[in-house]
Amino acid sequence: ILAALSGLAAAVAPAAAPAKETAPKDVTAKTLVFFDNDFLGPGQSNIQALIPLLRNHDVDVIGLGVVTGDQWATEATAHA
Repeated sequence: ILAALSGLAAAVAPAAAPAKETAPKDVTAKTLVFFDNDFLGPGQSNIQALIPLLRNHDVDVIGLGVVTGDQWATEATAHA
């Protein structure tokens, strides 16, 4: 059965396409991050996980999401 499946896969697989040229990566582009966390705080590890993102020059934090996890959403929002 395995031989039949591998033969089928080879028959169905498309021919190798020529490599496409890709545009050079924009080295000035930043990584966009939406950070979703439960923000247990104040000063706990969940909040501290945000600090490296805020300090990284290659990252733009575009939003924070607060979820109920280790505490209620209103407390987590206040800590964030």
